[in-house]
Amino acid sequence: MKFFIAFLIALPVVSHAQLIPQVVQDGKKRNVFIEASSALSAPREASGINIGGNRILSALHVVDGMTDILVDGKPAKIVRQWKEKDLVLLHASSSPTLPDVEILNAMPTSEVFLVGNPRACRNKVLYGSMIGTQKSPIFDPTYKGSVWLADMFALPGVSGGAVWDREGRLVGVLKGWEKSGDVSVIVPAFEVRRFLSGEPSAASAALQRGTDSRTPTP
Repeated sequence: MKFFIAFLIALPVVSHAQLIPQVVQDGKKRNVFIEASSALSAPREASGINIGGNRILSALHVVDGMTDILVDGKPAKIVRQWKEKDLVLLHASSSPTLPDVEILNAMPTSEVFLVGNPRACRNKVLYGSMIGTQKSPIFDPTYKGSVWLADMFALPGVSGGAVWDREGRLVGVLKGWEKSGDVSVIVPAFEVRRFLSGEPSAASAALQRGTDSRTPTP
Protein backbone atom coordinates (compact mmCIF):
# COMPACT_ATOMS: atom_id res chain seq x y z
CA MET A 1 0.00 0.00 0.00
CA LYS A 2 1.38 3.39 -0.95
CA PHE A 3 1.10 6.33 1.39
CA PHE A 4 2.45 9.87 1.51
CA ILE A 5 5.24 10.75 3.93
CA ALA A 6 5.77 14.48 4.30
CA PHE A 7 9.38 14.17 5.37
CA LEU A 8 12.02 11.73 6.51
CA ILE A 9 14.57 12.39 9.21
CA ALA A 10 17.98 10.80 9.65
CA LEU A 11 18.20 9.06 12.99
CA PRO A 12 21.15 7.59 14.86
CA VAL A 13 21.12 3.84 15.32
CA VAL A 14 20.38 3.06 18.94
CA SER A 15 20.37 -0.46 20.34
CA HIS A 16 17.47 -1.57 22.52
CA ALA A 17 19.96 -2.35 25.26
CA GLN A 18 20.70 1.38 25.57
CA LEU A 19 17.16 2.06 26.74
CA ILE A 20 17.13 2.61 30.50
CA PRO A 21 15.43 -0.45 32.05
CA GLN A 22 13.57 1.72 34.56
CA VAL A 23 12.05 3.77 31.72
CA VAL A 24 10.66 0.60 30.16
CA GLN A 25 9.34 -0.60 33.52
CA ASP A 26 7.62 2.75 34.09
CA GLY A 27 5.97 2.39 30.68
CA LYS A 28 4.68 -1.04 31.68
CA LYS A 29 3.27 0.35 34.94
CA ARG A 30 1.18 2.83 32.97
CA ASN A 31 -0.10 0.27 30.47
CA VAL A 32 -3.68 -0.92 31.02
CA PHE A 33 -5.78 -3.63 29.41
CA ILE A 34 -9.09 -2.38 27.99
CA GLU A 35 -12.07 -4.59 27.26
CA ALA A 36 -15.15 -3.10 25.60
CA SER A 37 -18.42 -4.80 24.80
CA SER A 38 -21.92 -4.16 23.58
CA ALA A 39 -24.98 -6.24 22.78
CA LEU A 40 -24.74 -5.03 19.18
CA SER A 41 -21.00 -5.43 18.55
CA ALA A 42 -18.25 -7.99 18.91
CA PRO A 43 -16.12 -7.47 22.05
CA ARG A 44 -12.86 -5.56 21.69
CA GLU A 45 -9.56 -5.86 23.54
CA ALA A 46 -6.95 -3.14 23.38
CA SER A 47 -4.49 -0.98 25.30
CA GLY A 48 -4.55 2.28 27.20
CA ILE A 49 -2.35 4.59 29.27
CA ASN A 50 -2.65 5.53 32.92
CA ILE A 51 -1.75 9.22 32.67
CA GLY A 52 -2.31 9.95 36.38
CA GLY A 53 -5.27 10.82 38.57
CA ASN A 54 -7.30 7.72 37.66
CA ARG A 55 -7.35 8.96 34.06
CA ILE A 56 -6.90 6.51 31.20
CA LEU A 57 -6.00 7.72 27.71
CA SER A 58 -6.65 5.56 24.68
CA ALA A 59 -7.82 5.54 21.06
CA LEU A 60 -11.52 6.32 20.68
CA HIS A 61 -12.14 3.54 18.15
CA VAL A 62 -11.33 1.05 20.91
CA VAL A 63 -14.49 1.94 22.88
CA ASP A 64 -16.64 3.86 20.41
CA GLY A 65 -20.22 2.59 20.42
CA MET A 66 -19.61 0.24 23.34
CA THR A 67 -21.79 0.21 26.45
CA ASP A 68 -19.53 -1.67 28.86
CA ILE A 69 -15.89 -0.71 29.34
CA LEU A 70 -13.43 -2.44 31.65
CA VAL A 71 -9.92 -1.26 32.55
CA ASP A 72 -7.88 -4.10 33.99
CA GLY A 73 -11.14 -5.91 34.72
CA LYS A 74 -12.83 -3.00 36.56
CA PRO A 75 -15.58 -0.68 35.23
CA ALA A 76 -14.59 2.59 33.60
CA LYS A 77 -16.53 5.41 31.97
CA ILE A 78 -15.92 7.88 29.17
CA VAL A 79 -15.13 11.41 30.33
CA ARG A 80 -14.21 13.09 27.06
CA GLN A 81 -13.71 12.11 23.43
CA TRP A 82 -12.39 13.71 20.25
CA LYS A 83 -13.54 11.78 17.20
CA GLU A 84 -11.48 13.75 14.66
CA LYS A 85 -8.28 12.79 16.52
CA ASP A 86 -9.41 9.31 17.62
CA LEU A 87 -8.75 10.08 21.30
CA VAL A 88 -10.74 9.18 24.40
CA LEU A 89 -10.29 9.88 28.09
CA LEU A 90 -11.67 7.36 30.58
CA HIS A 91 -12.09 7.52 34.34
CA ALA A 92 -11.15 4.33 36.17
CA SER A 93 -11.39 4.79 39.94
CA SER A 94 -9.76 1.41 40.61
CA SER A 95 -6.58 2.21 38.66
CA PRO A 96 -3.37 2.84 40.62
CA THR A 97 -2.67 6.48 41.40
CA LEU A 98 0.39 7.54 39.43
CA PRO A 99 2.06 10.92 38.85
CA ASP A 100 0.89 12.87 35.82
CA VAL A 101 2.60 11.75 32.64
CA GLU A 102 5.18 13.97 30.93
CA ILE A 103 4.24 14.74 27.31
CA LEU A 104 6.73 15.68 24.60
CA ASN A 105 6.52 18.96 22.70
CA ALA A 106 7.97 17.72 19.39
CA MET A 107 8.72 14.54 17.49
CA PRO A 108 11.68 12.71 19.08
CA THR A 109 14.85 12.01 17.11
CA SER A 110 15.83 8.83 18.90
CA GLU A 111 14.47 5.36 19.39
CA VAL A 112 10.95 4.96 20.73
CA PHE A 113 9.08 2.04 22.23
CA LEU A 114 5.47 0.98 22.57
CA VAL A 115 3.89 -0.87 25.46
CA GLY A 116 0.64 -2.65 24.65
CA ASN A 117 -1.43 -5.78 24.88
CA PRO A 118 -1.37 -7.63 21.54
CA ARG A 119 -3.95 -10.40 21.58
CA ALA A 120 -4.34 -9.91 25.35
CA CYS A 121 -0.62 -10.55 25.97
CA ARG A 122 0.07 -8.02 28.70
CA ASN A 123 2.91 -5.50 28.64
CA LYS A 124 4.46 -6.42 25.31
CA VAL A 125 7.27 -3.99 24.45
CA LEU A 126 7.88 -3.14 20.79
CA TYR A 127 10.79 -1.01 19.56
CA GLY A 128 11.32 1.29 16.60
CA SER A 129 12.36 4.73 15.38
CA MET A 130 10.38 7.70 14.12
CA ILE A 131 10.45 8.00 10.33
CA GLY A 132 8.28 11.03 9.57
CA THR A 133 4.80 12.44 9.37
CA GLN A 134 1.77 11.81 7.18
CA LYS A 135 -1.10 14.14 6.34
CA SER A 136 -3.72 11.64 7.50
CA PRO A 137 -3.97 7.86 7.90
CA ILE A 138 -5.17 6.14 4.74
CA PHE A 139 -7.29 3.64 6.64
CA ASP A 140 -9.34 6.31 8.52
CA PRO A 141 -10.86 9.12 6.40
CA THR A 142 -12.58 10.58 9.49
CA TYR A 143 -9.24 11.53 11.09
CA LYS A 144 -8.39 15.21 10.66
CA GLY A 145 -4.78 16.39 10.72
CA SER A 146 -1.36 14.80 10.60
CA VAL A 147 -0.04 11.66 12.26
CA TRP A 148 3.47 10.54 13.12
CA LEU A 149 4.99 7.34 11.73
CA ALA A 150 7.42 4.86 13.26
CA ASP A 151 9.12 1.79 11.78
CA MET A 152 7.68 -0.27 14.59
CA PHE A 153 5.76 -3.50 14.09
CA ALA A 154 2.24 -3.49 15.54
CA LEU A 155 -0.37 -6.16 16.20
CA PRO A 156 -4.11 -6.23 17.00
CA GLY A 157 -4.61 -5.26 20.63
CA VAL A 158 -1.97 -2.53 20.81
CA SER A 159 -4.29 0.22 19.55
CA GLY A 160 -4.57 2.91 22.20
CA GLY A 161 -1.20 2.01 23.69
CA ALA A 162 1.49 4.52 24.63
CA VAL A 163 4.55 5.30 22.54
CA TRP A 164 7.44 6.55 24.71
CA ASP A 165 10.82 8.10 24.07
CA ARG A 166 14.11 7.10 25.74
CA GLU A 167 13.47 9.51 28.62
CA GLY A 168 10.05 8.05 29.43
CA ARG A 169 8.07 10.92 27.91
CA LEU A 170 4.83 10.31 26.03
CA VAL A 171 5.34 10.53 22.26
CA GLY A 172 1.72 9.79 21.40
CA VAL A 173 -1.07 7.22 21.24
CA LEU A 174 -0.94 4.32 18.81
CA LYS A 175 -3.81 4.66 16.36
CA GLY A 176 -3.06 1.78 14.00
CA TRP A 177 -0.61 0.68 11.35
CA GLU A 178 0.17 0.73 7.64
CA LYS A 179 1.92 -1.73 5.32
CA SER A 180 0.89 -4.99 7.00
CA GLY A 181 1.80 -3.75 10.46
CA ASP A 182 5.42 -2.70 9.95
CA VAL A 183 4.71 1.07 10.06
CA SER A 184 2.94 2.29 13.19
CA VAL A 185 0.62 5.30 13.00
CA ILE A 186 0.68 7.56 16.06
CA VAL A 187 -1.58 10.38 17.21
CA PRO A 188 1.10 13.01 18.00
CA ALA A 189 1.95 14.31 21.45
CA PHE A 190 0.88 17.85 20.56
CA GLU A 191 -2.64 16.59 19.76
CA VAL A 192 -2.72 14.66 23.04
CA ARG A 193 -1.70 17.83 24.87
CA ARG A 194 -4.50 19.81 23.19
CA PHE A 195 -7.01 17.12 24.08
CA LEU A 196 -6.03 16.90 27.73
CA SER A 197 -5.81 20.65 28.30
CA GLY A 198 -9.12 21.52 26.61
CA GLU A 199 -11.91 22.96 28.72
CA PRO A 200 -14.85 20.52 28.96
CA SER A 201 -17.78 21.60 26.81
CA ALA A 202 -21.45 21.10 27.61
CA ALA A 203 -21.37 17.87 25.63
CA SER A 204 -18.32 16.71 27.62
CA ALA A 205 -20.13 17.35 30.89
CA ALA A 206 -23.10 15.39 29.59
CA LEU A 207 -20.77 12.53 28.66
CA GLN A 208 -19.61 12.37 32.26
CA ARG A 209 -23.25 11.92 33.31
CA GLY A 210 -23.71 9.26 30.64
CA THR A 211 -26.58 11.14 28.99
CA ASP A 212 -25.06 12.30 25.71
CA SER A 213 -22.97 10.66 22.99
CA ARG A 214 -21.95 13.79 21.10
CA THR A 215 -18.26 14.48 20.51
CA PRO A 216 -17.10 17.59 22.38
CA THR A 217 -14.49 19.91 20.94
CA PRO A 218 -11.47 19.74 23.24
